[in-house]
Amino acid sequence: MQALAVLLLAVFMYGAMSSDCRRPPPAAGFSNQKYSGGPWFEIGKVQTWGGAFFEKDCVCTQLEFFETDSANGDGKVVNACRSKTTEGSWTNATGLLFNEAPIGSWQEKMEGHESSIANYTIVSLGEDYAVEYDCSTFMGVTNYCIHVLGRTRTMDPNLFNKLIAHAEALDLNPEHLDVKMTKQDGC
Repeated sequence: MQALAVLLLAVFMYGAMSSDCRRPPPAAGFSNQKYSGGPWFEIGKVQTWGGAFFEKDCVCTQLEFFETDSANGDGKVVNACRSKTTEGSWTNATGLLFNEAPIGSWQEKMEGHESSIANYTIVSLGEDYAVEYDCSTFMGVTNYCIHVLGRTRTMDPNLFNKLIAHAEALDLNPEHLDVKMTKQDGC
């Protein structure tokens, strides 16, 4: 059993140790007001194994950003999804965003897990779309996520591909992980 645990740890760490978190520039013209409110619906994502821990069984994923301190740009992001099916139970996780610098880029800690801090940056933002990148490194293991979000549950495939291409051009997917579409129909 111990050998299996060591093997699984080695498989998890392979590849994840070869990259560090990126520091992409926030979206041009970003403002907290443009990102505020919701819901934002997750259209698709790229995630490492550790980055997908919360979302591994999620469908109908959505989030909402609230600014909590306009003087400092602090805020919180409430993430919600259904477990496995469109009728599954709701799962929630709240990220606390702080130290906004530059505007559109924060540090994030999850409620209940305040000792773990990730970078959280909005790399693209339009009226009806956003791309969020978050990343953390712990004990030499880097985990990251790229989330393509829309104000509706569907997105033009050409826009989606353009947003993923922009994230790739910023080198936000150094492990060349596949894009996974998020089930939103029937939600």
